[in-house]
Amino acid sequence: MKYCNKCQLEIRDDSIVCPLCKAVTEDLDGVKYESFYPDANIDYKKFHFLKRIFLFLSVVAVMTSVVLNVIFYTGFLWSLITIAAIIYLWIGISHSLGHHINIASKILAQSVLGSLFIVLIDFLVGYLGWSVSFVIPSIFILADLAVVILILVNRMDFRNYLLYQFAIALLGLFPMILFLITRIGHPAMVIISAAVSLLTLIGTTILGDKTVKTEIKKRFHF
Repeated sequence: MKYCNKCQLEIRDDSIVCPLCKAVTEDLDGVKYESFYPDANIDYKKFHFLKRIFLFLSVVAVMTSVVLNVIFYTGFLWSLITIAAIIYLWIGISHSLGHHINIASKILAQSVLGSLFIVLIDFLVGYLGWSVSFVIPSIFILADLAVVILILVNRMDFRNYLLYQFAIALLGLFPMILFLITRIGHPAMVIISAAVSLLTLIGTTILGDKTVKTEIKKRFHF
């Protein structure tokens, strides 16, 4: 059993430091006790070893796809899709696993990365416009709704999600701009995405009131 002089607390396991104040504990009776809690520490050596294995497998996948694409070339560089997919997975997973990264930031990053990946595929197959007409608007509609749900569930953290929500809403208008420039594809999802984005921007501004103005001034130093 351990004892913390600072907190005057008996600790019924073999903790070296006090769980409350992190001060070094003293041994009371010399008897060893099993910890009541599982070890939360990550074995970073194993983690980095697994990371290196997956990195090597990614390189193998890239090289294999390039070699096969060159050998059996039919006019379509499908290996670029494989390479882009692997890069997307590495960046996306690395960002998503960050413990201290805002959830709304993760949603924004995944939306942007996913959109770029989809546009690349569309261009590689001849740009039929389906990426701008359907997929990207759908991505930003879902992203908008996801951040709105986050705000409703965690209303105390409204400030932390505000700028990311504005960024996602503004990006949700981008498919409409692309559609007006290219005139390729169908406008239905593009219009819905733009409408959802505008409603999100207007709703946040009206409901947030002074909080929104204060946060924007603080962030952009107006």
